[in-house]
Amino acid sequence: MPLLTPKQKIEQVRMFGGDTIEIVMIGDPLNERVGVFWLDFKS
Repeated sequence: MPLLTPKQKIEQVRMFGGDTIEIVMIGDPLNERVGVFWLDFKS
């Protein structure tokens, strides 16, 4: 998620995802987030 994500959204994602997710706060630019997503997806 972007660093500027509202705290309420982060908490809602934690609530719905439970132990099956990992929330990672990454820089703000969209290209940076997409690049990290694809690196993680491929591995």
